[in-house]
Amino acid sequence: MPTIHDFRQLSLELFRVEGLSFTLGNGSEGIALASVKLDALDLTILQMLEQDGRLSYQELANHTGVSRVTIHERVRRLTQRGIIEGFHARLNPASLGYRVTAIVGLMAVQGAAAYQTIEDLKAIPEIEEVHVVTGRYDYLVKIRARDNEDLERILLTNIDQVYGFQRAETMVVLSSPVDRGGLTVNRVTKDMEEEKKEAATDEST
Repeated sequence: MPTIHDFRQLSLELFRVEGLSFTLGNGSEGIALASVKLDALDLTILQMLEQDGRLSYQELANHTGVSRVTIHERVRRLTQRGIIEGFHARLNPASLGYRVTAIVGLMAVQGAAAYQTIEDLKAIPEIEEVHVVTGRYDYLVKIRARDNEDLERILLTNIDQVYGFQRAETMVVLSSPVDRGGLTVNRVTKDMEEEKKEAATDEST
């Protein structure tokens, strides 16, 4: 049975609300951006959808100067290739009464089956993200709660009962000055330009 140590490179995101936009796929580890082959139209479409995922094909077509059919086909291909993972409504947790966010570092008992631990974490609805990590902790868990009392309930009645649980450290989030909601088109564009420059330098030497 696999243990946590067999999953150190695995990162599981159980739930994330991305906004009225699209979710960019993470892609495969080690694949150069140059092999992804995104042209200027692809990047423009992605950037517009990143800013407003409600834009219609016709609105995208009007802005880019191509036909609606072309836009439809490009979005279909980007989705089929896993570059666009989906479209989601972004909820404001505080407006809905969820005012406390916490990051919990979990340590598991040596030899505990990772699959069972992950399944137990998946079953806790208050958990938004679970990451298997290197370092001091075995898992980093993001929890959303209504208030401190609600957070205490989650920790004592749910987290403490997770299979393989040894101990945990809870860090309450005071503020989130940077929250990009995932991979951004600007980051992808920047990295693609850097790869092109590196490739040009290699060819000239």
